Parts: sequence; C-alpha cells; structure tokens
Amino acid sequence: MLFHRSGSRIWIWVSVLCIVIIGGGALFTKGAPFEWVRSWARSSISLAGGPVVSLLPPMGQADITEVIGIAQCNQEVKRLRTEMSSLIQLKAENEILRQVLDFKKKSDIPHVIATIVSRHDKEGVSAVTIDRGSRDGIEQGQAVVDSRGILIGVVIETGHSTATVLDIKDGGSVVSATLAEHDTPLGLLKGKKGVVLSLELIPKEVIVKKDDSVITAGVEKHIPYGIFIGRIDRKDPNENELFQRTLVLPSGALDAERFVLVLIQ
Repeated sequence: MLFHRSGSRIWIWVSVLCIVIIGGGALFTKGAPFEWVRSWARSSISLAGGPVVSLLPPMGQADITEVIGIAQCNQEVKRLRTEMSSLIQLKAENEILRQVLDFKKKSDIPHVIATIVSRHDKEGVSAVTIDRGSRDGIEQGQAVVDSRGILIGVVIETGHSTATVLDIKDGGSVVSATLAEHDTPLGLLKGKKGVVLSLELIPKEVIVKKDDSVITAGVEKHIPYGIFIGRIDRKDPNENELFQRTLVLPSGALDAERFVLVLIQ
C-alpha cells in the first residue's frame, strides 16, 4: 500500500515535469501548426505551477514590506541626524553672533562685524581672510577682537571687499603690551610657535606674577590701550641681565572663531 502511494506521487511529479518540458518547448516553437500546442502549454504550465507556488513561504510579501520599511527608517534617521547637526551648529553660531551684538552695544569703540571666509597657513604664517575690506573702513594695523573683546589678531593686508588678519600667536606678530596695573608700555608681545605668546623687553624692576592680566599698551595707531590679551603663565628662563621675559597664555583664539570684530578707530 505504501509502495502504491509512493508510486502514485512519483508518477504525478513525472507527469508535471513532462508537461512543463513539453509546454516550454512549445512556447518557443514558431509556426501556425503549433498555436494550439502553445495555448495548451500555457494552461498546463499554469496548472502545474500551482503546487510549486504553494511551496513558497506564505509571509514572503510581508518580509519584503518589512525590509522596505527598515530601509526607509534608516534613511529617515540619517536625514534627522544631518538636520540635528545643522541645528546644533546654527545654534552655536547664533550664540556667538549674540555675544558679538552684545559687545557692539556695550563698546564705545567704533568697530565692524566681519565673518571669517577662509583660513590659511602658508609657509608657517597663520592668518584668516574676512569678508570686510577698505570699503568698510578696514585698514592695515587695526586690531581684531572676538565677541568678548579679547585681542586675537591684527589686520595686515586689505582689499576692496576682503582683508587678511594675522593671528597674534603667529611668529611674525608683534604688539606692544603692558600689565593691567600699569598705564605705560612694558614690553613687546610676540607670537611663539603659534601656541603661546612671549612678553619681552620687560624692565628688570617690574614685578611680574603668574596670572597677571596682559593688555595692549596703546602704542600702535590702530590698537587702543586696554584690550585684554591673556594672562602671565611663567617667566622665561632664557631672560638676559637687562630685561625679563615671560610666557603669556592667550585667552582668545582666532582659529576658533566664525565672527570677529575689527576696531576701526
């Protein structure tokens, strides 16, 4: 009995296979005499394909829908992350701009708000280009400060609509400076390796202490007295017998700014 059932199943599948083979051949056979064969083949293959189709997983379509849904979710997550990053950056820039506008309200020194449009470090020179130039009253030698009013650079070149600002930490930067307790120049502030500043030519009799405030001395034409620069870090051991030299940690950073103010007095 078991053999009979197995034989019947084998015979059924052999019959289906034959129908598929004959029908497939007829489908690709050209000529009018075979039109009825092709019609019969299409019907037979359709009927024979039923058992095969029934073997497919019933959830196939649902799986495809789920995969599509996951892909769409991933795209949405990427879009939201990009949008969030842009919003965070915009918020930071708005905060900086708000500080700049606050400084503008509090300061009685004429100034121009500028945006840094490019940064360059050619041949060891650390500088930036701003979107203000001679048409906006920008001149060579003017002081550039951040939103807190801290000196971070000096204009070294001007064009009609742009200008170049040298970082005060650059090795070629030199600004007269003094301590907050003094009203006369005490030395020259020079950039040192683009990281710290060096206050040089300080008279030996001047007492210099760690964390003393360093400000501009007002010697230069376009740099007023009293602009905060940074604080004394330590004395330089390489000082000579006539003068003393100290290292200064700057409180501002030109390379970290997006908006700056150019003092145009």
